[in-house]
Amino acid sequence: MRWNRHVGRALLVHLQRESRHVELWDVLAALTVPRTVILAGTHPPGRLEHVSDRYRRTGTEVTVFADSGHDLGAPDPGPLVDLPAAPAAG
Repeated sequence: MRWNRHVGRALLVHLQRESRHVELWDVLAALTVPRTVILAGTHPPGRLEHVSDRYRRTGTEVTVFADSGHDLGAPDPGPLVDLPAAPAAG
């Protein structure tokens, strides 16, 4: 079957009907593995603190790239490259 906008729309409608709401915060809180979320520091005032707090309450480590927007590697990819790797499963 070729992909076209009609098939794509029908597929999306079907997926939406079959989907159910999953609360991100509940899923994160249930995880037993270490996890880190990287946030852009260019959120509006107050929003960054609110989102960071929500993640931390689930046991998730939060790293903020203060000078970055959606593209976390800009303006400087150094902090992204320098993030510590997750420990190997053993």
